[in-house]
Amino acid sequence: MVSHPGFSSFGTAHSTVGANLSPQPRKVNGGNLMKSLSNYAIDASYNRREDVSEAMSRSLRSTQKKLVDSRLLVKCLKETVERLARGENPDISRLLGIKTDSMSESEAEQTAFDSSAMTVGVAEKMMRRQEENMAKLEEDLDSIRYLIQDYYQTKVGDTLNGHDDACRIQ
Repeated sequence: MVSHPGFSSFGTAHSTVGANLSPQPRKVNGGNLMKSLSNYAIDASYNRREDVSEAMSRSLRSTQKKLVDSRLLVKCLKETVERLARGENPDISRLLGIKTDSMSESEAEQTAFDSSAMTVGVAEKMMRRQEENMAKLEEDLDSIRYLIQDYYQTKVGDTLNGHDDACRIQ
């Protein structure tokens, strides 16, 4: 007959599901309760779809649309300043917001209005894309600033050296 140790020899029970994360217990809310990371993994898999509120979802979509519109406007301004700096006539229809054949689909990208709640993952992806677009927007604005700065530096230099016919005294 095989003898089994009594239950009294086991101090506590511990779940091994997700134990590879860490079986080390952690205090919860500073109290005496202990919860291991393996239990957190079980809890996280219980509610996998976490939604952002509808108001936050609308705000993210609205911000995305404004960012796309701003990016398009800045690209048009940059193109206009570049043409002016080269002495060419700019395409004013772009500044007026008239869609032309030369505009790419990404420039005319529109964000569909949807008021439904989005998942946290979708919201995070959208925020990363917005951050990337903001970085591109800042680069384009810096480029415009430098183009204008160079243009005026050249203009002032021409004026001081007497090469600008508009500023000659008769």
